[in-house]
Amino acid sequence: MSERVGTEEICDMIRYKTIKGILFPISLLLLIVALFAAPTQSQTVSYELILNAENSQVGRGDDLQIYYGVRELVDSESRFIPNVNINFTLEYLNGSETKLIEKWNLTSKDTLASHVISFQYLRNVGQFKLTAFTSFNNTDLNKSIQFEVIVQQLPKVSIIAPSEIFLRPNSTSTIKVTILNLGGITARNLSIEVSVLDSFPAIIVISGLPTEIEKLEPAPLEEVTSTINITTSGFGENILQIVATYSDFDGNTYIQPFTVRMIALPSVWVNLRSSLELIAQQENQIEVEINNFEPTPIQISIEMFSENITFSPNVFTKTLRNNSVSTFITIAKPLISGPMILTIRINLIETIGDQEILIDQYDFPINAIPPPQLKGLDKAWKIITESDTALIPLLIGLGLILFGLFLIDRFYGLRHLIEQLLPLFIPVSRYGMANHPFTYDSKTVVVDGSNVAWEEIDSEGRPKVDNIKRIVELLSSAGFEEIIVLADASLRHQIDKPKELKRLVKLGLVKYLPAKVKGDQLLLRLAEEKDAYILTNDLFKEYRTLYDWIDKRRIPFTIINGEAYLHPTFEKGDTAFKPGQLTTQG
Repeated sequence: MSERVGTEEICDMIRYKTIKGILFPISLLLLIVALFAAPTQSQTVSYELILNAENSQVGRGDDLQIYYGVRELVDSESRFIPNVNINFTLEYLNGSETKLIEKWNLTSKDTLASHVISFQYLRNVGQFKLTAFTSFNNTDLNKSIQFEVIVQQLPKVSIIAPSEIFLRPNSTSTIKVTILNLGGITARNLSIEVSVLDSFPAIIVISGLPTEIEKLEPAPLEEVTSTINITTSGFGENILQIVATYSDFDGNTYIQPFTVRMIALPSVWVNLRSSLELIAQQENQIEVEINNFEPTPIQISIEMFSENITFSPNVFTKTLRNNSVSTFITIAKPLISGPMILTIRINLIETIGDQEILIDQYDFPINAIPPPQLKGLDKAWKIITESDTALIPLLIGLGLILFGLFLIDRFYGLRHLIEQLLPLFIPVSRYGMANHPFTYDSKTVVVDGSNVAWEEIDSEGRPKVDNIKRIVELLSSAGFEEIIVLADASLRHQIDKPKELKRLVKLGLVKYLPAKVKGDQLLLRLAEEKDAYILTNDLFKEYRTLYDWIDKRRIPFTIINGEAYLHPTFEKGDTAFKPGQLTTQG
């Protein structure tokens, strides 16, 4: 036995030394991890607005590329903040004066972003100032740089013309074109070529720009203005390309292309066949006629609108057959009387791209006249028939319900029906026979309203008006038809819900006791006159010699958490007293 114990002690010593040997390095490692993992008590956070240019000098007429961003600095780390709105202002510094050139807005990205300032803003020679401003995390950030525009020693030909034009078929349209040299030296051997790309239907160029210009001096010393006359043989979309080829003094060749989007609209004509006089507040039918003079079918959308007029429908999509006439009908309802303008827009759907093109817009003057005045039954019938369609069946249903109630009241008794149906909607566990197991031979009860209100008080020690309502509901479900609730006049100043008590008094469910009248005596006298029960927890000790029937007509009660219970003082089935048998001694 001793040898076994010694072995266990040796094992315990070995385990203790092993645990002791690894415990220290583990605890030291955990301490180091905790120190490095512990969050820093405070961090220094700042924001920086970055703005710089690709270079500090740019030639006149060249583009300038700038770089911008909003950077957050947290201690030694930084990152760019995206989706911050930055306002830019470009100004020209002319001596002591400053001239505003352009303003625009850009949104920052999660990297350093770039933007190109177009050459059209950098035509002057001299100093420019670019300013950026933003407000981020309640911090206003400003940054500005200055750069110089110099005269570039290269030619730079630019073509100024509209980027998009609309044409009519089988007619000649004119495009005005201006050619400028925005560079610093003369452009030589300038030639212009005009061509049509992807033309369908064909577009014919009647006359164009001069084909050769020997030299073109820098603007504003010289510019060339000319025209291009074009015609179409059908409708569709086409691209007109203008290419300028030129060279500098050393013979270096440059090519500058420019494109114009040309849209040839189909020939469509709209006619309003309906009368231009509409009746206000009434539905009027409008018939629109559309003529397609094109030799091919076209698909269009038609939109109708006018101030103070509703249309049903107001948008149509139709395919017009070639060389044909189509019609569509809509219902217009003017909301007011007076002169108005009906606008019909025709849009071409079959286009190259993702947007509809306006073919034409037609305006028709119309007049909304007041509707004829109706009187008497005609006016009432018009209101009913022109109202929402659900109104007529609603009126019919309401009439049938009222007529049914009349028949029930006439032959069965509406009040009797309600008394039969009431238990179906009011839970018996709350207001039913479970709380009043007695059958009462009188249908009248006088309620001590103040006694009932004070039976269960609220959290502030005030009597509760809900006590009276619960007792009245319980007495009604017990078969009482006449429930007289009398309360002291002072209760109105003590009750928890004065407005609710006032409402019950206004409905006649509660009556205040007259001034200078003893409440107990009035309750007993009224009960005697009406052969009624009395609901109260008052024992009326001082009146028992005068009214010996008190215990046989008094109904005590209990209210627990808003639940009311009746406890008659007489035995169930006690028939010693019946209505008309109450007696008063002395």
